[in-house]
Amino acid sequence: MGLRGKHTKVEFDSNAGSLVDITAQTMESNGIPLAYDEIEDSAYGQDQSTMKGKGDSSPTLKIKFNDTTHAVFTHESTGALKSDTARTLQISYGENAAPTTGDLKVSAEYVVTAVEFETAKDGERLINVTLRLSGGTMPAFGTV
Repeated sequence: MGLRGKHTKVEFDSNAGSLVDITAQTMESNGIPLAYDEIEDSAYGQDQSTMKGKGDSSPTLKIKFNDTTHAVFTHESTGALKSDTARTLQISYGENAAPTTGDLKVSAEYVVTAVEFETAKDGERLINVTLRLSGGTMPAFGTV
């Protein structure tokens, strides 16, 4: 996991189906990863040959616990942790400035599978959120 970084916008789907900007509450994020199983397909040939297998994308977020993030992630009736409904995570990356038209945007549908509370050194309450890909569709690359 790394720091959220400058010029990165993090949004997550609310219970109402609209994206909520959680950039200010995001302390750390590993972004939206794309990883494929590696399948060796050269059999007994002399040279190595590999192809891609099943895809996976399992992002994690470390966010500040407040009214906004509680409603989105941990609330009993509106939080993503208690729901099996897939929700969109969208991250936009600006090119040395705030994300603007033409900059990279990555999004996918996830279910929240784990939430862990943590207390930072300064006493602030944080939530570690683990997300897993839903629906079998790898993240989509687009532009803002």
